[in-house]
Amino acid sequence: MSFRAFVVGADYHLQFARADAERIADALATLGYELPEPRIPPPEECSDSIIARLKKFATDSRPDDTLLFYFAGHGIPREDLYLVLPLDDPDRNPIQTCLSMIEISNVFKRSAAATKIIILDCCHAGKAFNMTDFVFSDNCLVVTASDFFERAVEFKDRKAGFLSYNLRKAMTEYLSKITNNSRVTLGLLQSYLWGKVEQHNQRHTDKVPDISIVSKQKHEIVIAELAANQVARLSGIRLTSENIKKIAQKENLKKDKSSNIIITALKLLDREAAKPFAKKLLEERQGVDITCTALKLLDREEAKPFARKLLEAEGQAADVICTALNLLDKDEAKPFAKKLLEKEGQEHQIICTALNLLDREEAKPFARKLLEKDGQSFEVIYTALSISGEDAADYAAGVLDNWQQKPFNVVLRCLNIAPASRQAEDVISFLLKKKRNQYEYFRLLEFPFPAIPAWQEETRHIISKWKYTSRQTVAAVLRHYLDDPFLLNKSCFEILSQWKYDIEYQRKKFSKTICTDHILIALGHPHLRVPAQRSAAGMLLREKEQPGFLGDKLLQAAEAIVNEGMYPDWEKEAD
Repeated sequence: MSFRAFVVGADYHLQFARADAERIADALATLGYELPEPRIPPPEECSDSIIARLKKFATDSRPDDTLLFYFAGHGIPREDLYLVLPLDDPDRNPIQTCLSMIEISNVFKRSAAATKIIILDCCHAGKAFNMTDFVFSDNCLVVTASDFFERAVEFKDRKAGFLSYNLRKAMTEYLSKITNNSRVTLGLLQSYLWGKVEQHNQRHTDKVPDISIVSKQKHEIVIAELAANQVARLSGIRLTSENIKKIAQKENLKKDKSSNIIITALKLLDREAAKPFAKKLLEERQGVDITCTALKLLDREEAKPFARKLLEAEGQAADVICTALNLLDKDEAKPFAKKLLEKEGQEHQIICTALNLLDREEAKPFARKLLEKDGQSFEVIYTALSISGEDAADYAAGVLDNWQQKPFNVVLRCLNIAPASRQAEDVISFLLKKKRNQYEYFRLLEFPFPAIPAWQEETRHIISKWKYTSRQTVAAVLRHYLDDPFLLNKSCFEILSQWKYDIEYQRKKFSKTICTDHILIALGHPHLRVPAQRSAAGMLLREKEQPGFLGDKLLQAAEAIVNEGMYPDWEKEAD
């Protein structure tokens, strides 16, 4: 497995984009990424040459690789998102020499890499979410510095763009503090970047756009795997195989001053061999990273006494408290959780962890109190709203009055809590009409808002024009109308008739990443048993000719229909 990155930076109408790209390339190399030569395309290189090099670079990726594309520069939204390169002629239309985001997406689709990452530090970067289903494929992560209608921000004092500056800080200084297990994950990067946006916008009048990080993968995305020498390099420490062995064999690891070396040494030992060292470290006060690593090395029952002791002590860091709470059984953790929630000024990680440990009714008074107090972080607001449900309808309506200043996930939670409010109708109608980005559009259609005329109109349009809509969206919309199978007769019959061409089209367009949920729903339609049986038989024949064509879920459903007369459960889908 290897990590590979293709980095582009262009100073068209900007001061620091190329310098940002060079710094990001350096940071990625430190994390172990392989980059082409030259690392950054020279200013005179044309778009056709860059795309040709990107194609070769992406084609060379293996099935277990991670492939990353980064762009810093100016973006122009049209039918495509154009990434502007330097112009050799100032009178020339910049779009004539741009990189096409659609073309870049097509290159990535054809790559065999297991994980694909696109980072766009440019104006109007959110346009990428409107153009292609690729950004919502299961193995893709997209990070953007701005929404469709927004401009990315450069800071003269930092001589860098906001996203690139904080991305580089995350990959260097921040990771040296939090890399406990040599795996750099999306979760670490996401919490850092979102925290920086919130921190900046609370302290400054020159607001920056929200950084969007979108991925459908349910498992944690690993952005980098750090070897021991890379962990050491991030910390400025020279680490050789000899002194790693020496550190790992020390009787008292706590004497070593570098937490990263201690953590690396612990990870190099087998778990059973590391446990005595972990217990020794926990017997005396340690730094946050060492404490959390040591707790996680122990079995749950071994870790519980240390977790209780840490929770009983004052002044523990948020990461230590959250790790300790999650090691205890729920009933044992509840008193600690309540005590923490009663104390003012807790960090948002502690508040959210403590709320989620309590039963819903136990948590509601705390959630209500948190919502009544100004200045809560968006993470706390989201968690408190999720717990409060309809009890927070008035608060949700208030959020929707000023919804454009709030993160979309908070807005969506409020829409679900107060779907019948006037504000909800206004917000949903606006978002469906404007379609600011595909992520927001898809998430809105995932949830039922049958009382909103604009939502009804849009979902019924999707049912009738399902061929022209992403299949994930089609499946989500079909589920909303399962209690009215007559409405779905025509579309489900078409889906059953065209399943083969549909899958072939998806495989051609999206490589290995396809969606068959809409076909599974159609196979379960209670009025279409005969077409479903005919389609299932054809699916098995095609699977015999081309093993793997259907995917596991669709193959199992087809076999159940043909061999056992068992159809997908329509009522279960509705639930």
